[in-house]
Amino acid sequence: MKRGMSVFLIIFIILIMLFLGSSLSGKISFDIPLLHFFEDNKLLGESSFSNENIFLGTFISEFQDYATFYFLDTDEGLYELIFTETPSSLAPGNFLEVSGVLEGEVIFVSSYSVISAARVDIPPNPTIGEQRVALVLIKFLDNLNEPISLDDADSLGDEVDQFYQRASYGKTSMNIDVFGYYTINGLSANCNYRNWRLNIVYGYGISPLPSQDIPDWTKYDRLVIAFPLNEDCSFSGVARTAPESFLVPHGSSPITHYMTVSWLNGASPRGLDVGTFSHELGHNQGLLHASDLECGQETVGEGCYSVEYGDFYDVMGRPSSGYLVDAPDFNVIHKEKLGWLDQSDILEITSDSNGFYDLGAIEVTDPLYPEGIKFLAPTRGNDYYIEYRLPIGADANADPRFFDGVILRLDYNDGDSDTHLLDTSPHSNEIIDQVADSDFSLLRLEEDYIDSDEEFSVQLISLDPMHARIRVWDPVLCGNNIVDAGEGCDDGNTLIGDGCSSFCDREPIIFKEDDKKNKDRNGN
Repeated sequence: MKRGMSVFLIIFIILIMLFLGSSLSGKISFDIPLLHFFEDNKLLGESSFSNENIFLGTFISEFQDYATFYFLDTDEGLYELIFTETPSSLAPGNFLEVSGVLEGEVIFVSSYSVISAARVDIPPNPTIGEQRVALVLIKFLDNLNEPISLDDADSLGDEVDQFYQRASYGKTSMNIDVFGYYTINGLSANCNYRNWRLNIVYGYGISPLPSQDIPDWTKYDRLVIAFPLNEDCSFSGVARTAPESFLVPHGSSPITHYMTVSWLNGASPRGLDVGTFSHELGHNQGLLHASDLECGQETVGEGCYSVEYGDFYDVMGRPSSGYLVDAPDFNVIHKEKLGWLDQSDILEITSDSNGFYDLGAIEVTDPLYPEGIKFLAPTRGNDYYIEYRLPIGADANADPRFFDGVILRLDYNDGDSDTHLLDTSPHSNEIIDQVADSDFSLLRLEEDYIDSDEEFSVQLISLDPMHARIRVWDPVLCGNNIVDAGEGCDDGNTLIGDGCSSFCDREPIIFKEDDKKNKDRNGN
């Protein structure tokens, strides 16, 4: 009876409060629109834009395994951004004006605009030359494991440096200093990894860390934090794509210093290895994931979707078990984005560029051949790139089967990935899993790919240890009874078996049975 009375009393009080609230305001109004915010298809909450503010800062993406988070680095601090849709038009480091509602350390974004490609008052994010990296090893009161020795950490840093020097043709090096082990005076549970960077940089809640052991952060471009295996952290590595500001000690007064940050989940299947370390440093330099484009039975068509990490040829994807290389080389698009290849290294062609072209291997620079061919595709809006690989350099131990052709990609950015591998023979091995099917994505000898919308066709003519020869032609011109550039013949049709193929190449004549009989009778 008492319980029933207490429940009744609570309900009565709530009704009185609602009545008073409506009396004071005149009415309970829902005229202000409530907007729902989503990230990774999860409803995060509701917020009203009636009290929105304007924020200025640098746009930063943070990549976990199959999850992307967004931040705005402002003069007042770092805030997480919640968008109503994926901001695929934004690039790491963009200087933004954001309108939205601030709740705690989260901004619910109503609109945004790009003021400039980057803030002019901060140093650029380096991709060329020596990059100074601080690899900090930490452990916790509830997890004192040390997943890697200091000597092995030094060796790992040397391997990552060698990987980058090879991949960049000597244009980029990673000078990696190792610090630690430091103990965070707290628990590793719940994986509050974002707080750990503050413990380290500002030297609080961490031991042993006397003042003389605090690194001079102004010497470093990148901070990499490695910690013992933590099953609460659902990732092998996490990285941010643009530098973050820190107020660090320097002489008699602190100064603002900018560093990128990444985290490595040690002793996990892909935690402390060259591939994951190099992958996260790739994000730190502004790269997104290397993915695969799934279009059903077509290479490119309607209803396509991105298979994140699906490009196993690139360290920014996820290595294939069959490829046998944990840290494959970067693809031609990523090398161009990082400034390792320029216009003299990548041949640009259009639908008018019919002819034969030689392509050098991506792993080495060769003055005779370009390292990539870029087909400008204005109708599609995403350019094609063609590259050729050899089992050398970073790809030295890979299965040779993955090198008997050339690779096609689209320069397509969906917010999570900025390059997409194309499967020129989709579902050819009857494997439903697209990632596995893409093990056989190469364009091989005598095979061709045609994009009629762009009037672009490419065929692999020959391969040798030095280069690949491809033929590019406009499929619309074939069959016009004129031998155009890149055509071996043109008989006015696109029939096969008549001595001039549907691609306007010379081919053997195929006689029908009646033709053979007539030929035998006439002796011809």
